[in-house]
Amino acid sequence: MSEAARQELLNLVNSTENMRQIFSELEREPLRLLCTVCREKQRDNKPVPDHRLALHNYFAETALRSLVGAGLLKQIQGGSFSIYDYEPTETGLALYSKLVDEGTCKAQER
Repeated sequence: MSEAARQELLNLVNSTENMRQIFSELEREPLRLLCTVCREKQRDNKPVPDHRLALHNYFAETALRSLVGAGLLKQIQGGSFSIYDYEPTETGLALYSKLVDEGTCKAQER
């Protein structure tokens, strides 16, 4: 069975400005969160509590779960003011270092 009509619909919808913005945000959020968690972990040498992360939309929550699922962040039981804390894995820190070298993530200001 051909799915030409379905593909036509997807092509038309995905070519709209609204969908391009969604795709762009889906790519930006994991990058922003990984950079934030790694930067704060390096600064404080402590896991980053969830309340210090800007999780203001559904994509941010999804991006955070994706970073954990990809093995770039660890989710640990939170402290007295957070449900969860997050810290980068070795893989996450290595990738963060590359992103800093590329200029994609800003390194911690000293």
